[in-house]
Amino acid sequence: MELKLGWPHSLTAHFEKELRAHFSEAWISGYELLIPKMTNDERDRHVVAAAVRGEAAIILTLNLRHFRPEHLARWGVRALHPQSFLIEIFRQEQAVVLTKLDQQATDRGRSLSQLLDILNATVPDFVAVVSAAISG
Repeated sequence: MELKLGWPHSLTAHFEKELRAHFSEAWISGYELLIPKMTNDERDRHVVAAAVRGEAAIILTLNLRHFRPEHLARWGVRALHPQSFLIEIFRQEQAVVLTKLDQQATDRGRSLSQLLDILNATVPDFVAVVSAAISG
């Protein structure tokens, strides 16, 4: 993480400590022996191995080209762009997602409209679906 994000070691260590403290049940270990069995992009095989070990059905990634269906299907895993995932969740639980978006906006001292403007930079299709639901 440190090299990819350009973060200093102290920030990486703090981030890992916080992840372990707040999401300890999601921390995956023991996946290393699975890495050689993975056929996706070599630089991201550890991600699929960890997903398989953790019995995850979905990998969320902006980099779908390193997680093609033909490399994941054998393991019962699929890769989704975060936007696609958010749209799926919204269609299944619209009221819950709208409540969470309102809470997130409030926590950041913004209106829902302002939050959606910010999200539009990375997940514009999701914002379009939410906006249509709000105005329709």
